[in-house]
Amino acid sequence: MIADGALGFVDEEWVLAEVVALATSRNLGLGELECLAYAIRDSDALVCCDDFRARTIIAREIGEGRVTGSMGLLRQCVLAGVLSAAEAFDCYHRMRAAGAYLPEVPSSYFGDHAEPQV
Repeated sequence: MIADGALGFVDEEWVLAEVVALATSRNLGLGELECLAYAIRDSDALVCCDDFRARTIIAREIGEGRVTGSMGLLRQCVLAGVLSAAEAFDCYHRMRAAGAYLPEVPSSYFGDHAEPQV
């Protein structure tokens, strides 16, 4: 993925300096601050974060369309044809069963015919 340009390395000193600068004015965890710093630097970068408060703060900085959480990723997988709506709904239920704090959503959230597979 690095050779294809899908992944890359970020200079550690730059990240540390940016996180310190952002931390003084934003009440976010270190991981969220790192993501925000990179997304500010790279206007094509997207941020995935399951902390609703952090997503709200980050969206104010870089735009709502560039921030999502697990639920949004599952929906995107359905739209991209990677998962069926039923598979996404199953993943959602497994995540909740494992302790993930996710909102209750109907099967239709992921698309038509998203009844869980048994």
